[in-house]
Amino acid sequence: MMHRRAGKELSIRIGKKGGFMIRFFVGVLLVILTFVGSLMLEGGNPWAYFAPAIFLLVMFVPLFASLAVWKAGQITTAFRDAFKKGKASEPAMSLRIFDFYEKAFYIAGAIGLVFGAVLVLGQIVPKADARDIAHSSAVAILCILYAAFFGLVTRILKARVEERKD
Repeated sequence: MMHRRAGKELSIRIGKKGGFMIRFFVGVLLVILTFVGSLMLEGGNPWAYFAPAIFLLVMFVPLFASLAVWKAGQITTAFRDAFKKGKASEPAMSLRIFDFYEKAFYIAGAIGLVFGAVLVLGQIVPKADARDIAHSSAVAILCILYAAFFGLVTRILKARVEERKD
């Protein structure tokens, strides 16, 4: 945006220092707050959605799968391309990595769904404890939720690289 002041042109850039990265974190935080807020409006417990084991499953399956294809330095470059200001250094490679990551998150969610379903089916016996079955069902459903959330974050990162590839 350009402004004239006392005969001089001033260039004002929104997000001059780190604003590009701040936009990402603010956007993701607002997505999370929207989810938590809507959950609380319906009387739900946000802590019921916090499951560290599921988080690790959904986060590390895509990471380790990507390390089977690319070097750690290439993955780091992709994330650097998504967060730094200016032109992306390796946009084609970064876009391929984020495309892979998005699909890997969805696959990790599907694996978690099957994992949770096996837990549920393994607990269906006469006089089964309903709490154990409910917990196993939650594992199955939360894997899909986490995978969809991280798939969305990956899509945002990919769009950030696409925006600056030229």
